[in-house]
Amino acid sequence: TSPFIATIVYPNKKEDSVHDALHEFDEIIITSTHTHFGGKCVEWVILKGKDMRFKQFVERIAGIKDVSICRCSV
Repeated sequence: TSPFIATIVYPNKKEDSVHDALHEFDEIIITSTHTHFGGKCVEWVILKGKDMRFKQFVERIAGIKDVSICRCSV
């Protein structure tokens, strides 16, 4: 399958929640980068695996309260 790229933006106070969720998908995460922009945390995550796991990943991340953006592209 093609690599999948997700951009996740969230308030600093949600960093633990997002990182806990990322660890649930460590078998498909190739790499991630964390930075800060405009007072928020930003994660860029590159994944590779099955499309169904990508869908589960998006649903899990988007389901975290206060995650304001979860944009994904293939």
